[in-house]
Amino acid sequence: MTQMIKSEQGKFQDIVISQGWNYKEPDAQEYTFNDITNAYIFGKEHGEKGFAKILMNGVKNNIKHAQEIGRSFYTFLKKNQIKIKQVRLRIVSPTEFNLICLIKNESFISKGFNKVLNESHKIMDKNDNTLGIDMKFLPYNKYVNIDKLLADGYLLSYEEK
Repeated sequence: MTQMIKSEQGKFQDIVISQGWNYKEPDAQEYTFNDITNAYIFGKEHGEKGFAKILMNGVKNNIKHAQEIGRSFYTFLKKNQIKIKQVRLRIVSPTEFNLICLIKNESFISKGFNKVLNESHKIMDKNDNTLGIDMKFLPYNKYVNIDKLLADGYLLSYEEK
């Protein structure tokens, strides 16, 4: 014997229930398997888009922050009589950056260079889960090839004009 059921909540129309089976719609506060599955799929699709947006905003903020650090370190080098050509920035990952400072050979043996090294270590020690910067110094001379630095990913540069 079969029975015809009309949904009280209007979800189903004329469902045929075989003998021995009982049908009861969930209360408004309960969720069906389909409700959960649909919510999961909806959340996954929208969550991935939302996560990508959050990640991209984090990357943009980190790039901006890394540039600010590079620019202020450039100024710090100038104030300490380090002859600097430019600083170059490479994005390693969304949270990791490399900063390379192109300085004249004589600056490596100057009195102010120890102070510069100490400051660079302080900056690198501030690395956290959201932004890490590794700093390197490269002697700037006629043998430095900017095209090779570009090929290595040091795409952003800062120097005073």
